[in-house]
Amino acid sequence: MDKVRIAAFDLDGTVLDGESPFILTRRLLLHHDMKVRTGLRMGVWGLKYRMRLPQRESTPRELLFSAFAGMPVEEVDAHILRVYNKHIAKRVRPGARAEVASVKEQGMVPILASASFKPMTDAVVEELGFEGQVSTVMEERGGVYTSRVVGEPVQGMEKLRQLQGYCDGRFGVGNWVLERAYSDHYSDIPMLQAAQHAVVTDPDGVLKKVARVHGWEVVDWDPSKRFKRSKRRDERQAAKAQKQAIEAASSASGE
Repeated sequence: MDKVRIAAFDLDGTVLDGESPFILTRRLLLHHDMKVRTGLRMGVWGLKYRMRLPQRESTPRELLFSAFAGMPVEEVDAHILRVYNKHIAKRVRPGARAEVASVKEQGMVPILASASFKPMTDAVVEELGFEGQVSTVMEERGGVYTSRVVGEPVQGMEKLRQLQGYCDGRFGVGNWVLERAYSDHYSDIPMLQAAQHAVVTDPDGVLKKVARVHGWEVVDWDPSKRFKRSKRRDERQAAKAQKQAIEAASSASGE
């Protein structure tokens, strides 16, 4: 029996132009649904992440969901879906949409592998025609969300482990092969290394160097000028938030 051929796609920065958790955080801050102090803590975490300092991966996700703690699951999911439809769906890269369709035509099974939240990824799976997913799941008790992650976020080596576990459970151990993997970020190097064919999409600096060493394919799924302007605006706002977080942290330590 022929093995099932899997094509795994990262979401943020790969399928999407931008980072869906950051966009959701920004909307919460703008509407005063998240404490500014929480946003600053997330900014500090983001700065350390850019510096590649060791950190707990669940922290920013739990900080974000602290804004939803105690709220009904259906209400939160509906809110996240509204943010996706209004602010994120337009960021789906045409190149990614075309590639998902292409791998399906070639007989592969496209799987979304994302550290983003399941209500968000559910919408992407349905819209682009993915045939499965692994994504970060937030804890719920008695029909309401807590602010804790179930297990570990789908990131780095954990993304590869969860992808393998999902495929083993669905297709059977030894009955599938990771034929392709797509990502823009160095944290997905384990998944890219495990694939028969790795594709890096508009990679960050670290991944670009690794791709050159391994001879991985590099593709340009750059968005339109409108999206590029939006991306630059997001980057400026992220840099500003991180600067404010540093200043706040410095001020607090001097008190």
